[in-house]
Parts: sequence; structure tokens; C-alpha cells
Amino acid sequence: MLVKTIRPRQTHFAAILFATALVSLLAALPAFGWGVEGHRIVAAIADQYLNDKARAEVKRLLYGNNALADVANFADSYRIYHTNTAPWHYVDTPLTATNYDAKRDCESHQGCLIEQLEIFKKQLADTTEARTNRVFALKFVVHLVGDVHQPLHCEDNDDRGGNSVRVTFFGEARRSATSRTYWNLHAVWDTGLIMHTGLDETNYVQTLTTNLTAATIKTLQTGTTIEWAMQSHDKAKIAYQFPANHDLDQSYYDKVKPILDDSLLKGGLRLARVLNETLGQ
Repeated sequence: MLVKTIRPRQTHFAAILFATALVSLLAALPAFGWGVEGHRIVAAIADQYLNDKARAEVKRLLYGNNALADVANFADSYRIYHTNTAPWHYVDTPLTATNYDAKRDCESHQGCLIEQLEIFKKQLADTTEARTNRVFALKFVVHLVGDVHQPLHCEDNDDRGGNSVRVTFFGEARRSATSRTYWNLHAVWDTGLIMHTGLDETNYVQTLTTNLTAATIKTLQTGTTIEWAMQSHDKAKIAYQFPANHDLDQSYYDKVKPILDDSLLKGGLRLARVLNETLGQ
């Protein structure tokens, strides 16, 4: 079953109210997707590999004022006030499953990441659509391609994508000395692992893309949305391989860091491919 896109309200007053309320809400809500930095990294990588026509169209749609990274987290902000869009950010393929089943993994939630990404891709490519709708679709495509490469957004282990799995991260139960929020498996993958690299956005993007060849890029960009989701699903199985005491320490980090890097890099390169196909033909 297709999920209709939600049209954003465009009034200046509503935007002010939204921005004001968002500041107070973000601290109280769990992180979504890759977290702010992860989504920005995916988008920043994609920005480097757009063809000329796609780059020009992105600039036109965004009025030349925003890089892709600047709109990469719009969908999570939008989700706060439009909770019916929450299923668009994940697909509940059982962790033990070996294939995607649309009826089992998507339809029961009135839509899912795989389905909604395809809807937005078509809307973005449709030049007869209103500009506001295409801008909305662009912002969601940037975000959802990131989500499909976050392993815990592509699995179901009866624990809300790892949000219910309390862990310690390098011996710390809370996310910071002053935080009231505890670490869980999902939060570690959203923000903890990226934070622990010690790299800022620019340096992380540079580290991931250095020495890429045209042949390597083409290889990494292959596949369908379903295939990408199943690759992330397989990575999630490794994400759940943690000690019985749930302490995610250096050995866990060393094991999953290559998976983190691979996911962010592929997410960025594949986002570039999607935008080149929808906007750059």
C-alpha cells in the first residue's frame, strides 16, 4: 500500500514556531537515523559526486542557499510533529530473516523505508510536480538514503531497532557526564561510534573518500534499494554481537568500525547515484 506524501506548511509564522519548539524537544527525544553528523556525512559525500546537471538542479530547488548536508536532517525534525511519518525511516525485516518480504516488513506498518524512498524518488524526478513538493521529496531522499544504510534501521529484533537494548559504551552508562539519557545499542550506532572516531565532518568525509577510483565508485554504487537494505540488515547481525555484560568497549569498536565506514561511504555514493538518476539525466 502506498503512503501519500505529507505536504509541508509554508508560512513564515509556522516556521518560527516550529524552530522554537524544536530546540526544546530535541534534547528530550532519542536520536533518529544516523544522528545529525551521520546524515551530514552521507550528504557531504554525495555532494562531491553529483554530475553537473544534478548539482545545478539541487541548487535551483534549494534556492542556492543550502548544501545537501544542510537539509540532511529535515526529515527527522519533520517527524517530531508528523509522527505518522515515523515508519518511513525504517524497515522491520526480522533479524533472523534472509530476505525482504513487503507484506511482512512494510505493509503491516502502513509503509516503510524501502517503499517511501521509491515514492519520493519518483516525485523528485517528476518535473510536472510542484516545486514545493519536489523540494520536500529531495529533503526526504537525502535523509532516507542515509537511513537505509544505518544497519539498525533495517532489522527487527523485537527491541525497537536496538533502542530497548541498554548498553554501556566504553564503560559509560550515560551519554555524557551531565546527560540524563542512557546509552542503548541504537544510540551507539546513531552517534556514539561516529563521535568516538574523534573526526569532525570534513575530516571524516575526506578520510572515507581519499583514493577512491572511478571503478571503485561505480562498484559501490550498484544495487537496488532492497539490496541496500538487506546489506544493512546483514551488518545489523554483527552489531548485535556484543558481550553478555553489554559493555561495548574497544574490541567491539574495532570490530564494527569498518562496517560504520563502509555504511557511511556507500550511503553517500549511492545518494549521489540516486540524485544523478533523478535530477541529472
